[in-house]
Amino acid sequence: MALDVLRAARKTACHRLLADALTQRLDRAGVPAGLRARLGQTIERTLALVETALLDGAAERLARQAASALYHVASAAVMACEAMAIATQGGDARRLLLARLVLDHRLAPRDPLAADDLDHATAIEDALLGDAPVPLAAATALV
Repeated sequence: MALDVLRAARKTACHRLLADALTQRLDRAGVPAGLRARLGQTIERTLALVETALLDGAAERLARQAASALYHVASAAVMACEAMAIATQGGDARRLLLARLVLDHRLAPRDPLAADDLDHATAIEDALLGDAPVPLAAATALV
C-alpha cells in the first residue's frame, strides 16, 4: 500500500494537493496558533519526506515512512479542524488534544532517554479521560 501511495504521488502529485487542502482547512478552522504552526511545519516536513522517497532509487526503503507520515499528519489536521467546529458550538474539544498527541507521539522527533513532561501529560490524560466535556479554552491551554 505504501508503494501505491508513492506511485500516486509520482503520477498526480496528490501529496501536494492533500497538503494544500489540509493547510486551507486549518486556516479556515481557527486552530490555536501554536498547534497550527506545528501542524504547518509537520505538513512541510512530510512533503519533503515524500519528495525524498520519490527521488530515491530505493523508494521502498522510505515508502512506508512517507505513507505513514501522510496518514498521521492528515489525521492530526482533520482532528484539529473537527475540534474547532465542535467546540465553537459549545461542544467537546477533546479532538484538539488528540491532534496534539498524534504530533507528539507519531510525528515529532523524540529522545527516548529524555524524561517526559509528566505534569503536562497527566493534564492531557485527565482531560481526555474525564467524564465532562473539555472546553475549548482548556484544550487550547494544553496544546
